[in-house]
Amino acid sequence: MNYIDKRLTLQELNSMVARAVASAMPASCWVMAEIGELTEHPSGHCYMELCQKDEHSNALIARAKAMVWSNVYRMLKPYFETTAGCALQQGIKVLLSVRPIFHELYGYSLQVVDIEPSYTLGEVEQHRRATMQQLIDDGVAGMNRELPLPLLPRRLAVVSAEKAAGLQDFVQHIAHNPHGFCITHELFAATMQGDGAERSIIEALGAINDERHRFDAVVIVRGGGAHTDLACFDSYNLAMHVAQFPLPVIAGIGHDKDQSVVDMVAHTSVKTPTAVAEFILSRFTAAQRAQGELIQRLASAAHGLVQRERSTVAEHERAVAMLSTSMLRHNRAVVDMRANQLPALLGRQLAQDKARLVAIERSAAVAGRAALMGASRALQQAQQRLDGALGAAMQRARHRLDEAEAVVRHLHPDNLLSMGYSITRHGGRAITDPSSLRSGDVVVTQLRSGVVRSVVRDAQTDR
Repeated sequence: MNYIDKRLTLQELNSMVARAVASAMPASCWVMAEIGELTEHPSGHCYMELCQKDEHSNALIARAKAMVWSNVYRMLKPYFETTAGCALQQGIKVLLSVRPIFHELYGYSLQVVDIEPSYTLGEVEQHRRATMQQLIDDGVAGMNRELPLPLLPRRLAVVSAEKAAGLQDFVQHIAHNPHGFCITHELFAATMQGDGAERSIIEALGAINDERHRFDAVVIVRGGGAHTDLACFDSYNLAMHVAQFPLPVIAGIGHDKDQSVVDMVAHTSVKTPTAVAEFILSRFTAAQRAQGELIQRLASAAHGLVQRERSTVAEHERAVAMLSTSMLRHNRAVVDMRANQLPALLGRQLAQDKARLVAIERSAAVAGRAALMGASRALQQAQQRLDGALGAAMQRARHRLDEAEAVVRHLHPDNLLSMGYSITRHGGRAITDPSSLRSGDVVVTQLRSGVVRSVVRDAQTDR
């Protein structure tokens, strides 16, 4: 059979494919792809898996292995990171200059010979803008900026890596400020770069939120480092937590070129941790300066007020002096006039008083005689009434005494005994209650014509 005569070994077939690929694409070409995997070999080579996903379903529609030889990778990596501001890593989209290769043993792969950072930079910016737009659509983008930042933020919660150089710069500027402002800060340590940074920063913000009543503002600072470590600050989840945080957030992440999404949603964003310290201290110096200006204005106003009051007092003193002189002259004239009129007035008044005194003496003599006669008659009438009342009272007393004597005679024991009553005594006392007797007691019963002695055997009462 003809096809048997044309049989090939696998190596021969792969060699034919390799020649065909090399013939079809003798030069490199630019390819857009996403890095699905990336491994840096100890030898310096970099191995990647490139992929393409459907824009709508996100399903994988193409995949190829790629490698960057060490001599090329040593140049491409720092060039890309410096220009694009991010690391070559899984998940980013890249524009690579590749040369397709089919190897008899290793199969199909792409040899990377160049990279265009501006393409990835555009992708990063596009992602950043999409994240920011999503925050705007969700209505949270401006929430933190709308919070009032205290005029003097004295109590700061700081989110940073515990040993970050930027944190030390911030602390030094705050603690050794030349004006001696008292500003307290408490560190909530977090990982500020790498895969766990986003989760670590969110956890630190959660811890601050639990004690938010203790703080005036939150400071997020990050020390020096490459721009490639800023990816977490473009995260929607972290930016959403910052935007909705109930305290003003001041960001000093430490980059010069681009703003991260966290920068855009924070209350205030400055370039470096040192700039954060200077921003906070500037509020204190501005308040101190405003206070000094206010004190000067108050002193000036007080001085002007004192001067005006002194002028007013001087005017009043002059007016009072003039008025006092005028009143003194008037009163002296009045006194002189009254002094001239006084002898005549005293003479008339003395004559009138003497006439009234004579009239009073006469009236008193007449009234005294009449009062004496009236009192004598009243005394006689009272004597007569007293004598009559005393006689009537004596008559009534005698009558009541007679009635009492009759009752006493009627109630005398002899009369009672003559009527058939008897009196029983024990120990010389009349018995009225049988309960006072005991069996064997001797009692004496008095009758009209004699006495009877008895021995008590039983004593009972009617109750």
